[in-house]
Amino acid sequence: MSGNSRKRKAPAERDNFQPAAKKPKDLSKRQLSTCLRASEEDKQKLAEQLTNVQDMVKKLRTENLSLKIKMRNIEKIQQKTTKRNEELKMTVKMLQQEQLIYSNLIKKPNTFKYLCGLSVEQFNILWNCVRPYCHVIIYPDCKGNGERTLDKATELLAVVTICRHSLHQGVMAYMLKVGESTVQRTFIAWMVFLETIFNCIDLKPKAGFFTKQNARHFHKDWPWTHRHDHRLY
Repeated sequence: MSGNSRKRKAPAERDNFQPAAKKPKDLSKRQLSTCLRASEEDKQKLAEQLTNVQDMVKKLRTENLSLKIKMRNIEKIQQKTTKRNEELKMTVKMLQQEQLIYSNLIKKPNTFKYLCGLSVEQFNILWNCVRPYCHVIIYPDCKGNGERTLDKATELLAVVTICRHSLHQGVMAYMLKVGESTVQRTFIAWMVFLETIFNCIDLKPKAGFFTKQNARHFHKDWPWTHRHDHRLY
């Protein structure tokens, strides 16, 4: 090499050197056809899913409409049932008011006294005396579950009424709207019970009780109170 030949300098390094971007390779016809076929399949699947969703929406709308119709029918039935129950309550209330029971008759003191011969106050005194022991009453040949058709006060009222008027038990059963056998068992049970209670109580009045209870004019008008007229009697 000649002395005049000069050495080639190395190229200076460039800052932020970036390699040249590669050109995208052109897809072949076969690859394009495969991609198009895949996209068509995806499109068909999406269309089927959309159709299924639309069918489900239609079905839900139909079911919702059917449920609304059923709810309206149920509401109408509930209204009819409520109205019917109110009518039945009114009927039961009217029948109870007409029924011959203690709670109704105490509101009619004249009728009450005519039936049993006692005023409401007198009957209540008797009832309060025997009520603490009513749980020991034994009803003969009673095959029920222990629940009584009539309350105890009404039973006592019926027994006293039968005794006062010598009333046939079948008539009392008709008045109380119960079976005649029920009245028979009730009457027997209460008669045994009342006899036992009264035998245990000393009902003899104390000396001078009637004299104190009588009115003063009764003492004056009674024959033995006038000594000068005792020969006339």
